[in-house]
Amino acid sequence: NDGLGNVTKNPDQLNYAPGTSVTLAALPSGGYHFAGWSGDLTGSTNPLTIVMASNVTATAHFVPDQFTVDVVPMIRGTVLRQPDLPLYDYLSRVTVSATPATGYAFTGWAGDLTSAANPFSFTVEGPLTLKAHFAPVIDLIAPNGGETTLQGTSLDIQWAVSDSVPGASVDIELSRSGVAGASEPIAAALPNSGHYSWTVFGPATDSALIRVTVRDSDGFTGTDASNAAFRIVDVLAVPRQVVTAFAIEPLSPNPVSGSARVVFALPREATIRLSVMDLQGREVARLADGIMPAGRHTATWTRGSAAATPPGVYLVRLDTPQGARIRRWVVER
Repeated sequence: NDGLGNVTKNPDQLNYAPGTSVTLAALPSGGYHFAGWSGDLTGSTNPLTIVMASNVTATAHFVPDQFTVDVVPMIRGTVLRQPDLPLYDYLSRVTVSATPATGYAFTGWAGDLTSAANPFSFTVEGPLTLKAHFAPVIDLIAPNGGETTLQGTSLDIQWAVSDSVPGASVDIELSRSGVAGASEPIAAALPNSGHYSWTVFGPATDSALIRVTVRDSDGFTGTDASNAAFRIVDVLAVPRQVVTAFAIEPLSPNPVSGSARVVFALPREATIRLSVMDLQGREVARLADGIMPAGRHTATWTRGSAAATPPGVYLVRLDTPQGARIRRWVVER
């Protein structure tokens, strides 16, 4: 044999008298099969019976079994096999690589093998079917940890989902007790506008987290949550201030390099618009827009890329029925 199987003789003797019938049986090891005889014997009959008339030398040859490796076609991404063959020898190595479509992320392999590795290499020991799973990506921008917001005020929840995700809708949930806490719904099936103005409700907590979930037109989902906890403060726990005029409170922090809060006050219910603008009067971001109740409200602005919002002076503008209120904001590198 060639080391990938064994050969038995029946009867099993060192020497045979002329005319003795001997049966040879080739027994392949696991993952291999018998391919044929060479030497004084030919053909692929197995077992093979011969009648002894002279010395006989024969070799049994074994070859690897071959198997399919199927990758189930998945939408929202592509998969490559290396090497890309119709059949693979037993114990051969195969590597599969998943490439998600724009706006999606690879989340893992399923089927006969499971793994989160990408690329993923494995040894073929039988027929295999693999599925590559992809999920739409959503990035929660704000609140992302460390903020303090007052019950009854408006919190601007912001997220980013690629326009390449078809039919994207967004659900928002709140946990008041950290990552492992129970979630309560805030809003469901929102259009992918990038923000939602939430009127904060109690009870108060120091361990609030927001989780956003995006769902595409095929039902695939992706989630993201606040990187750290933020506070919800009971309105009774802070000194009550009477709002008597439309105003923007001093900006904090100022200068700003990343995220910052804008607190503004309304003496009565009104239609307002709160924007960040450059010195040429172009709107960089809209933080609030529409009818809002009387009181103090909080919005969060997260600076975009340096190309979109280069360092310099910007204006925070609150448009009200009694005119505009403006504060200056310095953006650092």
